[in-house]
Amino acid sequence: MTMLVTWLIEIYLNQLGELKEQQVKPSQRYRDVQQEFQVFLKQTRVKVCN
Repeated sequence: MTMLVTWLIEIYLNQLGELKEQQVKPSQRYRDVQQEFQVFLKQTRVKVCN
């Protein structure tokens, strides 16, 4: 589970980095991905893994 969450965070950060490099000013797409990433990080769901 930890590896999956780490992988998803890496994907978001990579996407944000690529979008930031493409634009001098943050684009709407960048802001959308950033907001989506923040929503992902704020999730408090906890699942018991056996």
